[in-house]
Amino acid sequence: ITNTEQLIQRSNYRLQYQQAKKEHNIESVIGKTVLELGDKNSDSTEEVDEDWYTRFFNIVEDVSDEQLQSLWARILAGEVLKPRTYTYRFLSVLSNISKNEFEIILKIAPFVSGDIIINDQRQLISKDISYHEIDILEDMGVLKNGSVQIRGLDLDSKQGTVFIEASDYAFVFINNGLSSIHHMIDVIDVTETGKQLFKLANIPLDMDYMKNAFINKFSEFKKLSIFAAEITDRKNDQIFVSEKHIFDINPV
Repeated sequence: ITNTEQLIQRSNYRLQYQQAKKEHNIESVIGKTVLELGDKNSDSTEEVDEDWYTRFFNIVEDVSDEQLQSLWARILAGEVLKPRTYTYRFLSVLSNISKNEFEIILKIAPFVSGDIIINDQRQLISKDISYHEIDILEDMGVLKNGSVQIRGLDLDSKQGTVFIEASDYAFVFINNGLSSIHHMIDVIDVTETGKQLFKLANIPLDMDYMKNAFINKFSEFKKLSIFAAEITDRKNDQIFVSEKHIFDINPV
């Protein structure tokens, strides 16, 4: 057999191996998707777009990491249950995520409340979160450029409001004093892509972090009571919460 023939043979073996690996990756993601779906059924009459499927499988055929495959399985399951949930742009962003970047997302996910992270630097450092990692997520488009922003709280006397809403939880602020409260806190803004990605990470919110952050940010307001509770219902832009509180700060 000539050198040229040996080269062609090795090339064919390599192509066969690569194709087999791609097929294995796809089948692995499909298997995880079946587990994600379980006995859930779609309420939508709409079908998943064929082009969306094509882009999805063109991406996952090169994903061999188990954790990343589980992430892609959740995406496929979500799209099957509710078509048009994940855009082409979202797929494109995720297609470039490395194993290391995904680990940073998982690391920071417990501190993401809705569309923000309360910027409590002392606590973040104690949780081993570096601002280099924040910068990485900003470069990925998960956090907004110039991440640290200002969010204001304005409460008239005897007024209450849901200041922050985070998935299944609400953080309710009530002004029990005779004068209005006007206060600004620094937060790290999460992009729309980031909100979807952190939701997919499926990591519980760190309630100790939230409680301590509120204490640190609002300690000067002795007449301000804050509590966290599970959301029980949403109707006409109103949020209803459980009477059982997860934590209370300055309860009256």
